[in-house]
Amino acid sequence: MQKLNKELLEFTKTLKVLYVEDNKEAQQAVGELLGLFFNDIVTAVDGVDGLEKFKVGNFDMVISDIKMPRMNGIDMAKSIRKTSPDTAIIIATAHQESEYLLECIRCSVDGYLLKPIDIEQLQESILKVANQIYCDRAAEIYEKQLKEEVEERTKELKLAHSKLTSMVNKDSMTGLYNRRYFNEISISMIAHQWRQPLTAISATSATINYKVKSDEMEKDFIIERTNRISEYSQHLSSTIDDFRDFFKPDKEQKDTTFEELLRSVFSIVEASLIQQNITLHQSLQYNDCFKSYPNELKQVILNLIKNSEDVLIEKNVNNPYIKLKTYKDKDSIVLEISDNGGGVNESIIDKIFDPYFSTKLKKDGTGLGLYMSKTIIEDHCNGNLYVNNSQDGAVFRIVLSLNT
Repeated sequence: MQKLNKELLEFTKTLKVLYVEDNKEAQQAVGELLGLFFNDIVTAVDGVDGLEKFKVGNFDMVISDIKMPRMNGIDMAKSIRKTSPDTAIIIATAHQESEYLLECIRCSVDGYLLKPIDIEQLQESILKVANQIYCDRAAEIYEKQLKEEVEERTKELKLAHSKLTSMVNKDSMTGLYNRRYFNEISISMIAHQWRQPLTAISATSATINYKVKSDEMEKDFIIERTNRISEYSQHLSSTIDDFRDFFKPDKEQKDTTFEELLRSVFSIVEASLIQQNITLHQSLQYNDCFKSYPNELKQVILNLIKNSEDVLIEKNVNNPYIKLKTYKDKDSIVLEISDNGGGVNESIIDKIFDPYFSTKLKKDGTGLGLYMSKTIIEDHCNGNLYVNNSQDGAVFRIVLSLNT
């Protein structure tokens, strides 16, 4: 007899089995053989007896003869399938007629053994069915865990979002976005960040499901795939943490660098830009430390990059890109954000920083994004925010004084 997989054998011993056989000698002999694999075996003398015991027994597997008085094994299997389609059924019979085999195939039995039973064949059939049961249960457990994990992360996201929106000052718009604009940009970015790992989780779950149904599941495969799901879930959780920290207002000025600011913003926008095939070019010529309000600056940078992304998508630009450039200009440092989206119409370029002026009215734009960005830079960070058109598109410049 082949060497048994110890873990699978231990699992097999936990299964509850109904063995249906009308011949007492066969019942005793085969029952002893089944005892090598199972600890909990209940016997029945025919199909009627088997059905009655099955209804109250909560069995994992049924092993049955075919020809029996009152009700044969195939009719019993059909009845079981109607109420419990996932219960494993193995038919063991001395009758080799093809009509019996065809009937068993029609009612989707999980194994078909000919008597006298060969222990190697019995072992193979039992372990195959036990492995299927093991994989089904594992898939159910992981699906439940995944559902609970997603629900928990969703609760965290809602809580974080609630806290963030409560930070908005209803009487003053300085320092933070108003509620409607804040919701628009934060939820949009979170959706982009979550889309990829959720897609990966869905694909991994589908792979596990396919493997289970095709009876190709292996222990190592389950472990490796569920580890992937755990990693994807951790990514979802870290995204919430990123946003929680990102929109927290600074109480005092801190040392920061453009590189640090951009790295934080990239953690939010990178997935979205990749999805839209937008290339990001960087030319960071100034990266010394300076004092400012990092989170407020990151909000402005995020808004400007998001605006560029929206323009590139709306205009369906070929080979779209966003350029980021930093440099020093006398006593000031500059961050330029530009794109090849065609620029701002010259007839309205002087108005785009006005409150409630928006070029996105058809998309429910609030007209507050650029106004708030300019307010943050000029009132909080003692700088200036400018815009002009280049040959390819709009160029926004954040200019910060080094003398403050």
